[in-house]
Amino acid sequence: MLERQPEMRLLVSHLGLPPAVSTAPDEAAARQALKDVLAWPTSRAFHVKLSGFYALTQPGYDYPHRAAWPYVETLLTAFGSTRLLWGSDFSPSLEWLSFPQTFGLFQAMPFLNDADRERIEGGNLLTLLTEMKRSEA
Repeated sequence: MLERQPEMRLLVSHLGLPPAVSTAPDEAAARQALKDVLAWPTSRAFHVKLSGFYALTQPGYDYPHRAAWPYVETLLTAFGSTRLLWGSDFSPSLEWLSFPQTFGLFQAMPFLNDADRERIEGGNLLTLLTEMKRSEA
């Protein structure tokens, strides 16, 4: 579908909704939980939104949601940081954490560098919107 529609962009929300965990899964378990998302091509048309961390960890208020970090690491390895976008999951997220915490957790992730964070926290969305604007012209 993505090959036949080159202007199409696909965004999977909430990391593809892997199961909520109270302890961090190992690499194999994280890959298994994300197998449907990982089956998608690594084309520039496919993106994953990093949001809803409160729904991926038990308890949901366990900021910075370390138990879900292996999911992010798995997606980062598979797609690179250019295919990952932050999402606040506003307003449901506010029942579990503050708005700044919805993106502040990326600062705590030691496997993300500054460039990764910049792309995830807004750079990738800006690129997508710029591309859309160009294609409309």
